[in-house]
Amino acid sequence: MDSGLVVMSRREIERAHVMRAIQERRLTQKQAATQLALSVRQVERLFARYKRDGPTGLVSRRRGQRNPRLARWAA
Repeated sequence: MDSGLVVMSRREIERAHVMRAIQERRLTQKQAATQLALSVRQVERLFARYKRDGPTGLVSRRRGQRNPRLARWAA
């Protein structure tokens, strides 16, 4: 049974706050890009995912997976 609990890193939490500020029109995407040290295009992608999935859309999809660069060394 899924309790709806989502584990987020500090970076992901900060991104969620910034995405909410964009949604509330307190920040522009350009200002958000500067604040997060990302490109405007990346902020556009993150904001689209935030609008679609909410804060859970900002969680890394690679979490819990093995590093593909290390996988070839594991026997």
